[in-house]
Amino acid sequence: MAQYREVLSSLGVQEPLLRCATGHLRVPLEGVRAPAEWYGFPPALIPILVDGSHPMYWGIWQHWFVDRKPTFVKFFVEGGFAVEVARSVEQFLCLIVLSAIVENEGVSPEIERFAQSVGVRNLAEIDHLSLESGDSPQGLSTLPQFRGSLPLESIVRPEEYTGDFPALLSESSMQYTNLSCEFEISAEALRRIQDSHNVPSWLNSDVSRMAHFDRCVGDGRIGEAWLTLNSKGWTISEARAAISKLAEVAHDSHFTDLASSWLSIADTTTGGY
Repeated sequence: MAQYREVLSSLGVQEPLLRCATGHLRVPLEGVRAPAEWYGFPPALIPILVDGSHPMYWGIWQHWFVDRKPTFVKFFVEGGFAVEVARSVEQFLCLIVLSAIVENEGVSPEIERFAQSVGVRNLAEIDHLSLESGDSPQGLSTLPQFRGSLPLESIVRPEEYTGDFPALLSESSMQYTNLSCEFEISAEALRRIQDSHNVPSWLNSDVSRMAHFDRCVGDGRIGEAWLTLNSKGWTISEARAAISKLAEVAHDSHFTDLASSWLSIADTTTGGY
């Protein structure tokens, strides 16, 4: 996972989170490890931590070549979906601290040391929240790190959401569908989209992923090629060939770092995603 450090640095990730991702700073959560090993995930995920018991990743969700901002997710490998849980490094580190307090049933010396190391200064306030609402995502709105910029998992009313993760706004509409990939959309919402007449090709389950990817690359539609690469239905061998081709045509040094990082751990024996 060492190559991902370059990718994280290019995204402006601060040193405390880099230390967590490389395993130089232990995260006080049982079963959560870093560096994060490979259980299988699409290239949109930049893993930071992994819980191998589910398995589930904590990491950055970064789209390339489309107008989307990086954000922080939990990615569930077996379920095949990502959930936006934080929108900044500060929120992400705060969430780790809260989860650790709930798991430990209080603030331990290890949690105190971790919070101090990563710059989380309102430990007493987070501890109080853990007693009020546990680690419920909706409770995070009371913390200063989350005010005015709630992640999608913490949203109660759709109109409160100001991010660009795919958000179901009504029974028949979804925001940012044309800039989204399959792992971000609930199964129910995806069925709704696929039943409509304007479903993007990469979200159409009847469309060959590799064939559509090749058409997009040939036409210079690299944003659509990227979203296709992050849809379900790929073998790891196919995805390895596709991301290599995309890196060749994109001429973006940061994306080349991302592709190299993913290729360094994408084990073909896991089958696909």
